Amino acid sequence: MERRQVRRGAALGQKRALREGHGGVGGEGEPGLEPGEFVIQLAPPQEEQAEALAQAREAAESEARRELVERARLRLEDVGANARPARWEWPELAGRLAELSQWRGGPALGWALALVRDTQRRGEPVAWVGSRRSSFYPPDALALGVDLAALPVVRPKLESEIAVAAEWLARSGAFGLVVADLWLRADVPMALQSRLVAQAQRHDLAVLFLTEKERRSESLSSLVSLRAHATLRRRGPDEFECELEVHKDKRRSRPWRQIEVARGVAGLR
Repeated sequence: MERRQVRRGAALGQKRALREGHGGVGGEGEPGLEPGEFVIQLAPPQEEQAEALAQAREAAESEARRELVERARLRLEDVGANARPARWEWPELAGRLAELSQWRGGPALGWALALVRDTQRRGEPVAWVGSRRSSFYPPDALALGVDLAALPVVRPKLESEIAVAAEWLARSGAFGLVVADLWLRADVPMALQSRLVAQAQRHDLAVLFLTEKERRSESLSSLVSLRAHATLRRRGPDEFECELEVHKDKRRSRPWRQIEVARGVAGLR
């Protein structure tokens, strides 16, 4: 008998909530309710929830587009007669697909780590993808000022999956720079390169391929916006001249180069 009264009270409360349009949750002390009645809170229609989610998503995407446009505007200010000298830094490569090559022991790895350091100092996360035979050496990276604690290193089982892993990282939109350590396996399908270019432009991301080839060799494809080659010359017993020659740059009308002097490791001094 008591169970039937409880059910009847619930039914009356539901009918009254639907009839009077109450939005709160009430009890016996709620004004206008009889003993044994209560108010049911009705969830908003699914159409309203979907519309609210769509508006929030549109606002977030609009804010991201504004940020990308502002970054692009700042980069365009450096192009033209009053352009600043080109430098091997993250703003120069952001939004692009770049390739850095060397031949037989060049300093490409040092230039790549210098770019990683610059990108980290600008507050942009970096990811490094390479094979298990990669020449990436953490102590050298640490000596160059790279924050190893903030540098995830991905090593796929197969070398053919390096570019694929780079695409997954780029697609996440969580990184400002993704380095794909290809070296001798410099063969990336055009479809995959196209997707990487799209992600670089969408997330203002720099994608850098490291390859092992001669200076006169062509770049991976026409989708590569910047192609650089690194060479090394000895200046003294423990000093080396590291030259970075950019002979393909779609943002600038002329090739450019950058030279840094570095000291050898302890074994060369």
